[in-house]
Amino acid sequence: MTTKPSPSTSRRGPFRFWSGMQLWQQIFIALTLGLVLGIVLNQTGNADFAAGFKPLGDLFIRGIKMLIVPLIFVSLVAGVASLQDLATMGRLSAKTFALYLATTAVAISIGLALATVFKPGVGAVLGSARAVDAKDAPTITDTILGLVPTNPVEALANGNVLQIIVFAILFGIAIVLAGDVANPLKRFFDSAAEVVYRLTSIIISFAPYGVFALMTWVSGTYGLDLLAPLAKVIAMVYLGCAVHAVVVYGG
Repeated sequence: MTTKPSPSTSRRGPFRFWSGMQLWQQIFIALTLGLVLGIVLNQTGNADFAAGFKPLGDLFIRGIKMLIVPLIFVSLVAGVASLQDLATMGRLSAKTFALYLATTAVAISIGLALATVFKPGVGAVLGSARAVDAKDAPTITDTILGLVPTNPVEALANGNVLQIIVFAILFGIAIVLAGDVANPLKRFFDSAAEVVYRLTSIIISFAPYGVFALMTWVSGTYGLDLLAPLAKVIAMVYLGCAVHAVVVYGG
């Protein structure tokens, strides 16, 4: 005797199929659907309707920005506090800084080379261009002084990433130097880091919907005149990342 699936079970089928996909697959599908929908809206003269998707995309971007400060601060404090040997941390910091500078220099060189050869973005115009006044570059002394916040709370509130990183590292070192008396604080940041990681996964799970909304808005507002040069820019970005991953990290 066969039994028919209940209506609730059959309705869950498409949602179960969607939730069973990996996140990158969901994002790729959402990007494609948003691109197609935006082009259709643009070609049919419904650009204003496409603009209605922008708030949903902006909401996702705001959620990402919301994570930046707590994620950097909490994870850095928890990571530094977990290193009981400060000498080891010093060696790791020096090697990490040197590797960061070297790989950054190579990445910039790859980007400049691709931009010089292929000239991506030529023909893409987003709104009207306007002249801006160039500011003088800060001196090395001002740059170093700017790394240390005079008010950590202000640095956190303004999202000054470099000052947040410096303060978080110093705070983590202080927890290590304080010894056993700081164990409750160390456990607090370990727990806070896990909570922030879980919050990050929640926000990232909405990425397909944010990408769909943003892609619909961009393609629906600017149309194929922008998308063709933009596609070249995206292709060059992926090519540069691939070259950097294979040649630099692979080597």
